[in-house]
Parts: sequence; C-alpha cells; structure tokens
Amino acid sequence: MALDKLFYLQGIGDRFIDCSGAERSFSHDERMALLCALMRRDSAPGEQDIAKRIEALDANPWLHVLPGLQHAFVDEPAIELQLPESAFAGMQLPVAQQHEFGSAAANPLHSQHLIELCIRLTGDENSGAKAPASYRLSLTLAQAKEVGDYLRPDGRYIRLRLPLPLELQIGEYQLTATLDWFSQHAFSGELLIVPRRGYLGVLDTSAPSKLSRPWGLGISLFYLRSQRQWGVGDFADLGKLIELGAESGCDFITLTPLHAPSLANTSLISPYSPWDRRFLNPLSIAIDWLPEYAGLSQQFKVGEWLRERLLLNQLAEIDYPKVALLKYRALARLFAAFEAMDELCGRVQRFEAFVKSRGQALENFCQSQLAEAKALGAVSEGVLWWADEALSVVLKTPRFFAWLQFVADEQLEQSQLRCRQVGMRLGLVRDLAVGALGQGSEVSARYQRCAAGPLLQEPAGEAAAAGSDELTAFCERLDIGAPPDPFSATGQNWGMPPFDPVALKQSAFQAFRRLCRENMRHCGALRIDHVMAMSRIWCWSPALGGDAAKQAHPEQDGGAGDTRLGCYLHFPADTLLAILTLESHLSRCVLIGEDLGTVPPGLREELKKLGIFGNDLIYFCREGERFIAPAKQRRAALLQLGNQDVPPFIAWWRGLDLQQLDAIGLGREGVLMQRRRDKEALAQALSDEGVLAANALKSDATASDDELAVFDALLNWCGRSRAELVGVSLWDLALETRPVNIPGTHNEYPNWRARLSQSLDNLWQSAGFRARLHAIRLGRRGELQPDTVATQGTDA
Repeated sequence: MALDKLFYLQGIGDRFIDCSGAERSFSHDERMALLCALMRRDSAPGEQDIAKRIEALDANPWLHVLPGLQHAFVDEPAIELQLPESAFAGMQLPVAQQHEFGSAAANPLHSQHLIELCIRLTGDENSGAKAPASYRLSLTLAQAKEVGDYLRPDGRYIRLRLPLPLELQIGEYQLTATLDWFSQHAFSGELLIVPRRGYLGVLDTSAPSKLSRPWGLGISLFYLRSQRQWGVGDFADLGKLIELGAESGCDFITLTPLHAPSLANTSLISPYSPWDRRFLNPLSIAIDWLPEYAGLSQQFKVGEWLRERLLLNQLAEIDYPKVALLKYRALARLFAAFEAMDELCGRVQRFEAFVKSRGQALENFCQSQLAEAKALGAVSEGVLWWADEALSVVLKTPRFFAWLQFVADEQLEQSQLRCRQVGMRLGLVRDLAVGALGQGSEVSARYQRCAAGPLLQEPAGEAAAAGSDELTAFCERLDIGAPPDPFSATGQNWGMPPFDPVALKQSAFQAFRRLCRENMRHCGALRIDHVMAMSRIWCWSPALGGDAAKQAHPEQDGGAGDTRLGCYLHFPADTLLAILTLESHLSRCVLIGEDLGTVPPGLREELKKLGIFGNDLIYFCREGERFIAPAKQRRAALLQLGNQDVPPFIAWWRGLDLQQLDAIGLGREGVLMQRRRDKEALAQALSDEGVLAANALKSDATASDDELAVFDALLNWCGRSRAELVGVSLWDLALETRPVNIPGTHNEYPNWRARLSQSLDNLWQSAGFRARLHAIRLGRRGELQPDTVATQGTDA
C-alpha cells in the first residue's frame, strides 16, 4: 500500500514495546497526524500527493551518482555510487553472489571504464591531520560490488561499492568523481571515515591500569554559592569546585546543560529547554575572571553594584530577572573596555579568530539576540534594560553577543584545562539536551536567513530574516516527549521540535554534526540526554481537523493531555551514531548516552559495541523489587546517585517529595506503601553487601533518624559498583532536601532556581561532608571494609 510505504520513508513507526514489555500498535490517526506535520500539511494527503512524495523520497535519490553524505569504517575505506544500468551498455555487472558456505564474492566485470576520484580531507584543523590533504585515484568498475538496486520508470539503477586502496585516517572528506563515459561530468559528495568505536581515552579498559576506578561529582552550575558571585553560580565557582574536588580524588564533574537560554523570557530557564544548544549561557560568565575587569573592579566593588550583588547572593532562590539585568549591565561596560583595545592586541585577535571559526551559526545567533533584546524592551521588566545607557547601546550591537560567546567559551576552556592540571582524568562532563525551543535560533527557520555580513553591521530587515520550512532541519509542528510510563500516565510533552529525518539527510546531517562538535568543546566527556533519539523519538502531533496553530507547542513541561496524538519518529541510527563516534575522536571526548526510559530493542547493545557508555540511576537499578548488587551492575555505564529528575536522597528517604507532589496536586495513590517497600529493599541490599550493620536500623526501617547511616552506607555501596564511572550529586552530598527540579511541573514549583544552602568553602570544612567524599573514594579503590562508613562521624 502506497500510504504504508510513505509512512516508512518518513520514519513513522507502526508499533513499539512499552515500558511494561507489551507491544502497542499506533492507530491510523496517530500515524497520519505525524505524517501531515512532517509534510507541513493541515489535512491528509491525497493519492497524487502520496505518489509525488514517494517519488521524491524513494526514487529521486537514485539520480545522484554520489550520495550527499556517506560513511565508511577506517579499516574498510570505500565509497558507494549509483548509476543507471543503461550506462553499462549491456556489459556484465558486478553482482555480489552468495557462496554455499555464506561468503560473498563479486563477479569479475569486464568493463575497464575509469572512475577518476579526488578525495580531499576537510577539517584539518580539527583532526590534526599530518597526512596529505588530498588524493587522486583511478579506479575501474571491475573493482566494484553491487550492493543495491532500484527500478525507476526510466530503467534500473544500481548501487556499487568500491573499496579504496588507501589508508585514510578518520575525518571528513570531500569527494569529486568523474566517469569517462559520462563526458567528464564531475559529481560531488562527502565521505566520513569513521572509527569502529567512540573515543575512550583513559577509560580504555584494554590498557591495564593500577588506578582506582573514576568517580565524580554531579552539579548544576547555577546552584553553586559563593561570596564573590553575582547571584548565580559561574565559571569561577566551577574553578573552585575543581580545586576542592581534585583534593578529594574526584576525576570528573558532570554538568547539566550550559546551553544559551532565551534572553527575552526569563521564565524559560530550564537548561533542558534552551534557546540554542550550540552556544553557551552568558550568565555562567565569571565577571571577575575577565581581563577587562581590572580597570573597572573598584567601580563594581562599591555603591549600587555592591549592594545589588550582596542582596542577590543572600537569596535562597535565584532571581533570574534581577541577576540577568545586573550581569548584563556589568558585561556591557566590560565590552566597552574590550572595544577600546587596540585591534592588533592578542585578545582582539583571538576574538576575531573565534568569530571566524564559528561562522554563519554565530552570525544567526547574534541576530536572534538582537530580536530578543528588542522584544525585551516591550515588556515591563525589559524597560530597565533599555533605561541603562551603556546596556541599551550594546543591545543593538551584534558584536556584543558574539563577544559574550567568546568570553564564555574562553572560561569554559580554562575550566577544563584546570581539571587536567590538577589531575582529573576526565574533567568536565558536559550535557547535551535532547532539544531546543521552537522559537529559538537553533530551530526556527526565521533565523536561518540572517545576513552573512560582518558582525559590525546592523541587523538585517524582517524580509531578509524571514525563512522557510525548507531552511531548517527541524519540524516545528511537532513536540518531542515520552510515551505513557510510570512517571506520567498520560506521557510527557517537552515542548520542543524534533529533527526532521528527511531534511536532516538532505542537508548531509550538517545541523547534527555542528551540534555534536560544539558540545564536545572543552570537556572530557559528553552525556547525551535521551540517547534513544539517535534511533527514534516520541512526537506529539496536532490532531487533524483542529487548529494547528493553537495546538502547536503547549505550555512547556505540561502534560500531553490536549488534542494531540503521539507516535514514534524514527531516524537513521547508523549514520547518527557514526557521526557521534567520529566527532568523539576528533574532539577526544568520551560519550555517555542517557538510556533511561523506554529504550528501543537492541539499542543498548549497539551503544556498548560502539564504546558509548550507558547511564544508570541507582533508584532504578532493580531486578523486580530488589536492588542489583554492586558486583552485578552494568559495567559500561555512568552510575549516578541522584540527578535533576529525582528528589535528593534525604527528601526521598523522608518522603518529602511525595508530600510536595500532594501539595501541588500531582500525588498518586499507593505511592506511600511503595516507598516503604523501596526503602526496605534498599536497606536490605546495603545489609546484604555488608556496608550497613544489620542492627543499624530500628525495627521500623523508615525511621528518619537513621537516614545518615543509610546514606553513608549507600555512598560506600555505590563506590563499590562495577560501573566504570560513578557520579554522586553534590546536592545530595550537601544533604539538601529541596528538589532542583520536579519533572512534569512548570508554574507549580520554582524549578531550576534553588541554590546550595552553603558555600563550597563551608561544605568542605564540614567533617561529615569530607567523610562522605572519602567513603566514595575508598569504595572506588575497593579498600573500604564493611560497616566502616556507618561508624564514621556525620553531621547534618
């Protein structure tokens, strides 16, 4: 059936295995709604529309002699090309035959037609290549195998695979081919030479090591607290944590995303719902780390500046509108000092090189910030921005926003360099969010046609900035999320558009490649949120016949309970994973895939084969009701005790999270009894492992006065895990009870605003805190004996 074929070509699923293990089929309406969104239609396509779309997706790609993008493994370099059968003029074709024992061989081809091939290495500065930049080869079709064919109305087309007699290093190559029987017409494409596995570096277990297994601290940068900051954690606070963590034996620090947020809407503060994942949050900039700060330091240390900073630093929650205004006012003055520098000085030269290296993407981002700043002036809180004379000037200057990215990138680089200097084996572990806001500069077609002139120019007019659906690799009519599961009976809607698999392929996956490369800058590893999106992602579509404009993008973090329909959208996982592994080697960045939730069959095995670590959360390491013992936990994974989606341990043990959910109307029946069983199961697992004395708990295993003994034993237990990486949330270690984020809420709870109750210096002065860090360290060495932690001093 033609419609079923179109569903397949568009990547629209027909069934999946849900979290309970049951198979669920998608209805016709669910699949059709997704198809219409992908085709940018408000009604179901007719037969002619379906036939035309099938021709465009299935038949027309065979007209390209060289695909826009192809990849081959470094130990088997080869290219594929597609030719009409008529080109061979009746000669014997190189058809692969199957022998009786299953091995394949190619028939000899008598044709000696030549293929002149030029292979030129690109991205030399990224790969550090020392090999020649280009190669020229003459190949014959006698060396090829037929690996596919297609029957078009104008005849049969054949896909041929030619091995390359070269030792090509991993990297990106431009291909140019001329075929002597095609009148010397040149065909072009791109070839990725990819490794078999992602970069492992110090985690390569094939190299024996006497070092303890790595462990790290997990943080959100914004919640760090210090006396010198401007009301929100910044890169200087991260630098302090790096110093303190290294003294405690920490090997890495995992960060929630550092992506650029919306400038105009300070309510959109979730790091997992950013404006643009390719760029950094300017609020992370440490004002006093800037070279330009020296000339203005006295001004910032007195009067209104000091008063505002002290007030913001005392707050228990981040006041984003006031913090953003204060920091941008200061940054405007620091930018003016930068602009006064001689254009030949080293810092200015480094800035110009940065702008050049980030290209059109940075230009578009800066233009989007100008539009955001203009929109900010139209709301009450934005009036104060434009009332500041120095700030109002730079808000109309795209170069200012480029400078902010230069400064943030510079400080992130300094942070990772410091990690290596103090001996951390991995250093920073960045986090790549699964999506970006539909109105943001990464996604919206509105920002894809910004003027490509120098950043000194004024912004382009509305006509020039207006884009079309064809210019973006995203489908802005869809929202990504998750199907119904134990966390949400109606599923989750994250309010962000997915990549369009067809547009992604037609653009040679440029948007995805750029995204990977930008997020692997200045870090030792990258955690990929919802790595299942490499294979498929759940999408919510407007129901047919409704008002698509009104249904698109409901309130962020809301449920999926409107008139929208859900279905899985599938992607070319082999290509996306090949790009990931290539970029990881080019950037020397370890890969960690967050594979919690409904995972496609076989994906975890494929990730393991590719050297991509999984991600486990201790609360979910279960076999039925029982917690999995450390010796049996997954090895190729980052095991975490706590993250942004679960309550702090102390709150979990006391049941404070359940009380909070009841208070905001999200409580569910039966959870109290289930929590009691969970706590008893955890206590039993700790006792079985010998890290918690059998008599350490009272007969009531839920007594709150025993929580510290349980927590300390849990740290020991996690340290003993066979997982290659173990991460513990600093928020948990600080014994905080407020959640940083409550999934599924937006206005019901102040997500992403909480700050640590103590500064980093004060935390490290606590004997109990240091004892907990020491317990993890010894656990990773395998030296901690049973009951050691339970008898160490603790403090609340």
